[in-house]
Amino acid sequence: MLRRLRGRSHSVVTGIALADAATGVELTSAKVSRVHMREYTDEEIAAYVESGEPFDKAGAYAVQDRRFKPASRIYGCYRNTVGLPLCDVLTLLERIGTPATFKQGWTAPRGCPDCDRWHSITSREAEVNRL
Repeated sequence: MLRRLRGRSHSVVTGIALADAATGVELTSAKVSRVHMREYTDEEIAAYVESGEPFDKAGAYAVQDRRFKPASRIYGCYRNTVGLPLCDVLTLLERIGTPATFKQGWTAPRGCPDCDRWHSITSREAEVNRL
């Protein structure tokens, strides 16, 4: 799998469903991010496999792995590529009428337009709380 992904781009897709038991409202969302893999060597693949890391990963890799560093570029939501696009979860919660609260100091990852929206909201909240 890692050889087939090497030097190529692929999509990471995450689906989310949210249901409000009180109202019966159900919302869904799908987030697609593109990941471009770097030109890692067969020796790097062998060392990564020997470490045991790829065996519990979708696609046999973790984009956030600090030693193997499989991706050269991520297009879209980083959090989507590591498991859960928080920006979509926050948007669905907002749409269902359950606004999210943020831990002081929390920041959204940059690069995803939806995450950037939440980053600006949390930055404004932090500024208001400072005043």
